[in-house]
Amino acid sequence: MPNKIHLHLLMTIIFLYFLLLQFSLVNAQGSDKYCRLFTNSIEVYNANALNSISADHFDITQFQGRFLSFADPYHILYNAHDSTFFYEVDRTVKKDIKTAYCSLKDKAIGLLIKNTEETIALLNELLHTKLDYYAYDTIFTPDQHLLKYYKTNKKQRVKNYLKLMTVGNYFRYDTVILFTKDSEQLLDSLKVKHIEKTIHALQQNLLNADYRSQLVYEVFINSFLHQIDPYAHVFSDQHFDQFKASLSSNSEVFGIQLELTHQGKIIISGIAPGSFAWKTGRVNEGDEVLSIESGGEKLIIEGVSNINEVYHLLSDNEINNLTIRLLKTNNEIVEVDLYKEETENYENSVQAYILNGETKIGYMMLPSFYTAWNETSYFGCAQDVAKAIYYLKKEQIEGLILDIRNNGGGSIKEAIELAGIFIDFGLLSAASHKDQKITLFKDFNRGTMYNGPLALIVNNTSASASEMLAAVLQDYNRALIVGEQTFGKGVGQQIFSLEDNYKAKFTTAKYYRTTGYTFDKTGVMPDIQLPGNKRKSFDASIKVDELNKDLFYKPLDDLPCDELRLLSQKRENLNQKFSILHEMDSMRLSGINALEFIPLHIDLFANLHRKIYQVNDLQNLLEVEKTERFDIELLSTDKEMYDLYEYYANMYDSNMQQLKSDPVVEETYQILIDYKNIKNE
Repeated sequence: MPNKIHLHLLMTIIFLYFLLLQFSLVNAQGSDKYCRLFTNSIEVYNANALNSISADHFDITQFQGRFLSFADPYHILYNAHDSTFFYEVDRTVKKDIKTAYCSLKDKAIGLLIKNTEETIALLNELLHTKLDYYAYDTIFTPDQHLLKYYKTNKKQRVKNYLKLMTVGNYFRYDTVILFTKDSEQLLDSLKVKHIEKTIHALQQNLLNADYRSQLVYEVFINSFLHQIDPYAHVFSDQHFDQFKASLSSNSEVFGIQLELTHQGKIIISGIAPGSFAWKTGRVNEGDEVLSIESGGEKLIIEGVSNINEVYHLLSDNEINNLTIRLLKTNNEIVEVDLYKEETENYENSVQAYILNGETKIGYMMLPSFYTAWNETSYFGCAQDVAKAIYYLKKEQIEGLILDIRNNGGGSIKEAIELAGIFIDFGLLSAASHKDQKITLFKDFNRGTMYNGPLALIVNNTSASASEMLAAVLQDYNRALIVGEQTFGKGVGQQIFSLEDNYKAKFTTAKYYRTTGYTFDKTGVMPDIQLPGNKRKSFDASIKVDELNKDLFYKPLDDLPCDELRLLSQKRENLNQKFSILHEMDSMRLSGINALEFIPLHIDLFANLHRKIYQVNDLQNLLEVEKTERFDIELLSTDKEMYDLYEYYANMYDSNMQQLKSDPVVEETYQILIDYKNIKNE
């Protein structure tokens, strides 16, 4: 009998040994994956990026700030005493940059687990604690005092986070400033819902070992690279697909548009024609969304205060099918299974209209420089613009407006091809690469698709490829640039494949105008300035780089910018809408954008909230009055879609109403008429 017990014990020990060995091997393989990835990322970056990174470039303060911003965006996980970890990062990186992550990953993951468990415990404690909404607490804005804010007691930071979320959500439901007993009950209910939602998310992350390893690696490598390259980014497959979707005119979607009502209900506000939701015939506009479930897990709808939270879930590349529970207008409750299908992303495509008044002028809005990602398709935004110009020319337009406001860029290739539509022949741009290598971008195709009067509308969020287009059209005197000074991103990124199906976006080029000067950090100054969100002044302290190479191009005759500017200024002074825009600028500058911290005292927060709503009220004033200068017509191809589908009819109607009330479009229309008259004289 004793021998049998010993044998059984021995077998158990052997089994546990092999189990432990297997676990260690699996764990080591998983660890090795991210160790290899870190080394691979640094090697690929240094071999291709504009600037190499080394231990000499490492700044622990910058790294710590970025690490905390990426890993802890609400500032409720980490502590001031975690700085010992970052001191160790500094020492390890300076010993051997390539093996730094491998040496520190276990401590980084352990620190994340410990801090997450600590935060969950604090949230559970606060679940039954009354929050004082009249205390003079504040939350620092991340860019201003991040590291200083982490010196605040963690429990107080978690309280501040809850107060910010609760009070912010409260003002989505109720704008009444004086509180009643019902107001306090609503605040407490909102607090409880937000705690439950936060705990659920943290627990899910805590239980998922793969997610923890991936999160810590991506936070570490991107914090590391951002010190020298703010536009660099390492992607998992899932995030890379989302990046591609943002630069594509087609994307995989369920086909539903959602809206959050004042009562906090989520309703279906639109169904994309051709999408899976449209094909079912069981989803209708006005349906209330009760819940969404995917893979047996219910995605919380009740208590959602921001519609973007739901859109984030629906755009998750790992979620390809879901069950949506709807309350119909007849009070019937139905469940509908939805699947993702590739559908045209209209909001990310060229939109074209005819402005028909004293003169017939074409208008095109380009939201991004999207491109075709697969080799079988050649249709990016340049081809779509060319197609729209073809139909606009058939309408006998006498001028063209291309609107690239809020266009943050995209494919440089598309920007070059788009510029070639308007430039006859010659140099379009230049780029410097690693080791001072120079690339010249030229338009080799003689002729233009459109050679009539052209205006380009820009603002302070027009960036990268948008600025390249604006710069070349301005240098050639081919277009009038109207609006605000642009963002100032004159560098370009390239996509690289790393190990284990990871991708990376590294800065590999700095772009220059045909004049030889860069627009990086300076932007493109418009020929005719008009107010928008905020005027961005030229920073004279920044030294403008010049390419160390002679560039040759042949501009057209000078445009009558001085004369057009004077005529425009006279109209701007008399136009009430521009006075409203200036007032909105002033309110933004004195509002939340200027704050170093956000007040959490309920009355002070209410005052801030009122300021934000005053800006919205002014925006509504702009939209009430419609211009009399022109009517808006659809292209013949869009008229067919308008007549066939209510979805497109609503979309076109909404866009045309916005155009009719946009003072910048109205003024640009008049500028082109002035230009035509000056040319005729």
